[in-house]
Parts: sequence; C-alpha cells; structure tokens
Amino acid sequence: MDRERSGTVIAVCLSTRGGVPKYPQEQVTVGPYGVEGDYHYGAFRTSRRTGQTVPNLRQVSVCAREVYDELEAQLGVRVPPGGFSENVLVEGLGDLSDLEPGDLLRFAGGVEFEVTDQNVPCNNLMVYHPLVPRLVYGRRGIVGVVRATGTLRPGEVVTVVRGSEEVQVEAYGGSFYPERPLRVQWRDRWWDVRGILSQGKQPGRRLYVVLLEDDLHVMLCYYEGQDRWSLRSLRRTRS
Repeated sequence: MDRERSGTVIAVCLSTRGGVPKYPQEQVTVGPYGVEGDYHYGAFRTSRRTGQTVPNLRQVSVCAREVYDELEAQLGVRVPPGGFSENVLVEGLGDLSDLEPGDLLRFAGGVEFEVTDQNVPCNNLMVYHPLVPRLVYGRRGIVGVVRATGTLRPGEVVTVVRGSEEVQVEAYGGSFYPERPLRVQWRDRWWDVRGILSQGKQPGRRLYVVLLEDDLHVMLCYYEGQDRWSLRSLRRTRS
C-alpha cells in the first residue's frame, strides 16, 4: 500500500440544493466546514436515520473520473462532473476504494481534506441507469472533513497521504474472516489487545477500534481477500 500517490483535480463543484448533481465551477472557496455556498456546508447536519443533529463528518465529497469512464464503457451512460454530487472530481488516484478514515487529500493550493468514510451509493444515482448504484458500490468515492481551507481549482495536483500503516496481527480465526484481534506487531514490538471498543464493516474491509497496552486506542483494518492488516493510531484513554 503506497504511503503517497498523486493525481489531478478535474472539476470542482457545488450546489445550493441536495441530491444530484452539483455544478462545476471555475473555482470554489473551501471554508472550515466544507465548500462555501454548498448544500453540505456546516459544522452539523441532520441525520437521515435518526432525524437528530450530529457533527457533520460529510462536509466534502470526492469522486474518481476512472469510475465515470468505466460506467460509460459498461452501460453507455455519461456521468458529468458533479454527477454523483461530488465537490471534487479527480483523476489518477484510482477508484478511491482503498482510502480509509484518517487518510488525507492534500491539494497543491493548500486545501486539505481528511477522509472520514467511503460514500455509499444512494438511489438518486439511478437517474443515470438503474444499475449504477450496484456497479459503483464501494467505489462512489469518499466523504470527509476540511483540515486546511483555501481556494480549490481544476488542474491542481492532489496527493493522498496515508494515515495508517501495515502491521501484522494475530487474531482468533472465524469461519470466513478474523473475528477478534489478539495481538499487534507495531513499533518493533508486539502489543496485547486489551479490548475491542467497536467494530464495523465497509466494502472489502472490516474495522476494529481496539484498546492496546499503555492505554492506546488504534483502529485496525482487515482487508478481505488480501489477508493483510493496517493500523491507525487514535489517542490515549488518559493523559
């Protein structure tokens, strides 16, 4: 897994309304909570699932042109820049499916995003073709938060900086995947897992937030079908 790789910004987009699409701009201003003037801008948002106000971890979204090109080849449909309601369309970084929470997108003009999640396809994308949500599952791109503000323009170089590193993990083996991490080899030593604080699933990977010795929180990611793990350090439980 490369620690860094670079691509190019193809389009920058915004819309004052939700849904698809967003509309390409000559440039956008990225403020502390997203693209200024965009529907998704803000420190908080309303959860569609609960209806409650929650911190906005979906301030910005990024998609890959490679996915659009593949859809055109497979289905004969052309998705325009902004068509998946993305703020930024990039090229040269692959389909973005390998990006994880904590990874950074650094733009040449100084803007920086932190990845918070993969962006799950919604039924709005069926406006292009009924099969689109299924075909782009796990490859719609990412959502994230702003870490550095500024002006963002097409043509800028964008670099992925990994927030995690590959590690070895000893785990209790389930029928189809490791079910419980037991020990982690990291920083030239083995660490015992004191507890699993939470776990979840994303396309092609399983995530575990665990407590290690010395009161360290880390996120472990297991890549299904590849039999490898990565680790991202989070925080200590006390100072």
